[in-house]
Amino acid sequence: MTSIEIVTQRLRALADEFTQHWPIPGGIIVAVSRDETLLELPFGLANIDARQPVTRDHLFAIGSISKGFVGLTLLQLAEEGKVDLDAPVTTYLPGSVSARTTRCSRCAICSTTLLDCLPGPTPCRTKSGKAGG
Repeated sequence: MTSIEIVTQRLRALADEFTQHWPIPGGIIVAVSRDETLLELPFGLANIDARQPVTRDHLFAIGSISKGFVGLTLLQLAEEGKVDLDAPVTTYLPGSVSARTTRCSRCAICSTTLLDCLPGPTPCRTKSGKAGG
């Protein structure tokens, strides 16, 4: 048995165990390098009622999984001095939001507001932590 076959076998066992202990019917484990896909391992069910298995071509709803990646990237850019978290979002995405979408008439939505992942616009918080600009 090759090393990739051993890894695939172990991952399949973990995936099977995962679907038995968590409320997730199925998914796909993917390993990639810069140039190629090394492994695609679909597991479980795409449709529980129809008992339809997950395939390599199955499309999943992304849900909120991208929030963590966006937040991490934004914080890395801020650390490098490329993004000011207290600057209005329109500094980087012109026309993306209007002043009417904030609850604060004196400031625009800033990056820190977006990082809060709140369900709607809230006032910007300045570096002092005070709301309202």
